[in-house]
Amino acid sequence: MYEVTRALDGMPLAVELAAARVRVLSAEQIARRLADRFRLLSAGDRTAPARQRTLRAAIDWSHELLDGPERVLLRRLSVFSGWTLEQAEHVCAGPAPPGGAALPADDVLDTLTALVDKSLVTVTGETGGEVRFRLLDSIREYAAERLADAGEEAAFRGRHRDAVLAAAERDGRVALGVEPAPWADRVALFHRYDTELGNVRAALTWSLDHGDIAEGLRLCTALRAFWIARGRVAEWADRTDRFLSAGRDLDPRVLGPALAGRAQLAVGGRDFAHAARRAGEALALCREAGDDFMTATALITGAECLARAGRFADAAACLDEADALVRGPGREWTRAYACAARGYLLIRESRLREARERLDTAASVMREIGHLWGASHAMIGLGRLAELRGDPDSARGNYAAVLPILAEIGARPELARALAGLGRVALAQGDLPSARASLARSLALSRSSGIRLDVARALDAFAELVACEGDARGAVTLAGAASALREATGREPGTGARRERVLEPIRRRIGEPLVAQYWGRAARCPPTTRSPARCAAPGPSRRRGGRCRAAPRRPSPRRSRRRAP
Repeated sequence: MYEVTRALDGMPLAVELAAARVRVLSAEQIARRLADRFRLLSAGDRTAPARQRTLRAAIDWSHELLDGPERVLLRRLSVFSGWTLEQAEHVCAGPAPPGGAALPADDVLDTLTALVDKSLVTVTGETGGEVRFRLLDSIREYAAERLADAGEEAAFRGRHRDAVLAAAERDGRVALGVEPAPWADRVALFHRYDTELGNVRAALTWSLDHGDIAEGLRLCTALRAFWIARGRVAEWADRTDRFLSAGRDLDPRVLGPALAGRAQLAVGGRDFAHAARRAGEALALCREAGDDFMTATALITGAECLARAGRFADAAACLDEADALVRGPGREWTRAYACAARGYLLIRESRLREARERLDTAASVMREIGHLWGASHAMIGLGRLAELRGDPDSARGNYAAVLPILAEIGARPELARALAGLGRVALAQGDLPSARASLARSLALSRSSGIRLDVARALDAFAELVACEGDARGAVTLAGAASALREATGREPGTGARRERVLEPIRRRIGEPLVAQYWGRAARCPPTTRSPARCAAPGPSRRRGGRCRAAPRRPSPRRSRRRAP
């Protein structure tokens, strides 16, 4: 009954009425039927007063005690999943819509206070210096019915969506550095959208259901930075795709940026083929619309995809064009973004000195404009660069420096990548306990964000770790799971130099047939059920120091200029 009690917000009468149904329904059946809670919760003590026999009657009785303005505000508040006083004043007050009632903005505070005093509105705490409120689910469902009965649903759900969209476009510009702001303000915005998530989802659902495709796409585009940072790309890519499928004939000023934003979501999810296709579609439309900012965004995203595909010259040409578009004032974030992309491209070309210059510049510019998330992206590149140059101290310093910044905004994917870098450095130095701790955190973050390519990379790193600890079977199993996961994402499973350094000594030790057996078992395991919890759990390593025996000594950077994998 825990799920039922939580769904009913712990309302004593509602829980009592639900419990009465246990005689004929299981707890699971009750939970499934709560979508129609007023019909379900109509049983009770027949000798009790009428208002206590059903949930609807109880709320009806409370509603009848409200005065006119309180009833008006209560039903209009049902459009929110949670709100502040300012939001309630903006959405719920103002002139009466056709057939509706007027509610002056100056009356909202006193009316809201009265609803709180009567326990119909709940205070949920404080976020960003503002008190937030919500309706219990049963009250909100009842109030939503009253809103529809009053003929106000379309007007006030539309107002709610428009308010969410206006705030999202303003906040999105701050998040992406288009508008100046100190880092603390940007951090506050990231956390604000944790509390605003329900309102954003409601606004998107209303827009899609009522054919407001342009507004839905604008909302998806405005908030892409928040979803990419948090690793929520799967849900928001799906939502964006629903609008895109219904809006192919939209104004290029809406459709072009939406496609460019969708390409960025795909890069965030490590789906570079999809990102390349969307960036290409966006480019012509953004050029047609004269939107230099989003044209540059599409070019940079396309360059990232081209670099992944080994088309270095084409990637460089895209970045050259993007640079030409963002030379003016107020474009610092985009210039730094392009500069970091250039640095990563140069790493892939093994032009390490030039790469360091570009990444240093990108990090410096991002710091100057108070965008530490952007600086962290460049610093992770500097950490990878230092690994390739054989400088573990610099690599560790860059990776460690970004951890508190990324944790501050809950940037799970990049936090996972920085921790993976720390794990690789520790592993290369023979510090197996530190490697295990960092890689375990990295793997947990990658799994929580659902980015399968990142999970595969974490599994590969763990394969090397457990090989160093002497667990041949675990190493082969993890490497096989990583390969199968890559294949499940539509990529070639590949071999990879790192993986071969792990597997070759194991083949010599236990034989190819046993390696093939362990590999096959891992490959047959469905990706959604694959869990390396045993290997990820903290524990004493089998070899506490020294160089890993399962892998050969790494070549000196003077003898080998390796490309980044």
